[in-house]
Amino acid sequence: MWRLLFLPLAYLAAVLDTTLGSVWSVGTIAPDALEVLAFAWVVVERRRFGLLVAGAVGLLADLLASGRVGPGMSSFFLAALLLSALQRRWQPRHPLVQAGLIAPVAALSTLATRGVSELPSVATMELAGRTSHALGVGLYTAAVAVPVLMLLGWIRPTR
Repeated sequence: MWRLLFLPLAYLAAVLDTTLGSVWSVGTIAPDALEVLAFAWVVVERRRFGLLVAGAVGLLADLLASGRVGPGMSSFFLAALLLSALQRRWQPRHPLVQAGLIAPVAALSTLATRGVSELPSVATMELAGRTSHALGVGLYTAAVAVPVLMLLGWIRPTR
């Protein structure tokens, strides 16, 4: 029953990313609501369905962004696979620990989607700037993910 929340949450995340993205940004760093949705779903779901959700949310991110279709979907899916492996190893239950796992994964996904796609033409200093920007986005995304993880933890019964 709780899986029915996916479509409204995906729509809300898309609205937050597109129309309200500048409202909750700090300088040039804004959390990625689609990453919050995808990775929170992977943390809460703990099954292969969560990986499919992450891939679908990555495809939605690709369709909303100007550019090629594919980098977002593949980076979300690979990041969700990494997050799933980390989660199986440590099995976190507390939302702060889950958000701590989301932070580096979101940073890697942001860097793969926005920073490394033009790697041959990017100078070293610009790559360092993109990496620090991706780390900021990852930390901010993890901070925003904490209340989402708490909400999903309350809605979803524990096994």
